[in-house]
Amino acid sequence: MTGSHLNPLMKPVRSTFCYLVVLALSYGCKGVGIAAEPITLQSLLAEMADPATVARYPAPVYQCFQASSYNRGSTHRDQPDRGTSGWFADSDGIGFLRTEMQDGKPEWVLMEHDGPGCITKLWTPFFYYDFNNRVGPNLRIYLDGAETPIIDESLIRLVRGEGLFAPPLATKTARAGDSYVPIPFAKSCKVTLTEKAFYNIINYRAYPAGTKV
Repeated sequence: MTGSHLNPLMKPVRSTFCYLVVLALSYGCKGVGIAAEPITLQSLLAEMADPATVARYPAPVYQCFQASSYNRGSTHRDQPDRGTSGWFADSDGIGFLRTEMQDGKPEWVLMEHDGPGCITKLWTPFFYYDFNNRVGPNLRIYLDGAETPIIDESLIRLVRGEGLFAPPLATKTARAGDSYVPIPFAKSCKVTLTEKAFYNIINYRAYPAGTKV
């Protein structure tokens, strides 16, 4: 029913409902804007240590992305399967974006993002192609357009807490390693390997333009 035919008993309920909707929207919109305080390594570590953050709307709001070594040959379910290409192609340990030259040597680009953000997780197995190779190539992370990487060391050792990063933020797993050390960037980020890509996962956040990092 509409207009004057509304049941009078419904009016308080409708008013209360509208009030709750407005209140919820007002509260939720607080996280949509850009954070007043800059995002820093310290603030990100504090966020990780606060269990209540999972129950709060993030401020600033961010998008979650993942870069990985998935097989780029799997593009469409109607594509015929040819082993290394086609919908069911599963050579998921060799994918990368492109190669480029750095100081006369090739690097394999695993992840690239323009704008403010933060790497939140790195993963790779404990070996590189051969079970006896427990070092593998170096991971290089370039931030904000810099030509010199801020990190340049074995990806395997890095994620297993045997290099720059230490446990518990980077630690061994049964057959791999996980690093949860946050790596914030203000303008851009590029992650490369010094040799051909192997199984890897990079999770990262993308903040709104103008976010201070």
